[in-house]
Amino acid sequence: MNAGASAAADQRRGIYLGAHLILGFPWESRAEMLGMAEAVSGIGLDFLKLHHLHVVRNTELGRQFLNEPFPLLGYEEYLDLLVEFFGTTRPGDPPGALFALLKRNTC
Repeated sequence: MNAGASAAADQRRGIYLGAHLILGFPWESRAEMLGMAEAVSGIGLDFLKLHHLHVVRNTELGRQFLNEPFPLLGYEEYLDLLVEFFGTTRPGDPPGALFALLKRNTC
C-alpha cells in the first residue's frame, strides 16, 4: 500500500493525519528540501507544518555546529524557501509554517 492509500484508509477510520518537516539540515541541498514537497504532496494530509532547523546547545548537532560551523537559513532565505515549497505542493494541501527568531546565540 502506498502512502496516499494508507493515509486515505486511516482518514476513513477518523484518524487526523499531519506531518512536520524540518528544512535546512547542512547536508540537504535546496533541491532535496523542495523534493520533500513533491513527496508529501497529494498524500492526503490534514496539515503540513514546516520548521527551519534550530541548533540547540548540548546536542550532537550543537556540538557539530560549534566545532565546524555550517550555514543556517536566514529569515528571508527561509521565507523564500517556504514560498517555493508551498508553490510546489498540490492545490488544497493544507500549509502551515513555523519559525522563530532568537535575540541571542543559543549554541
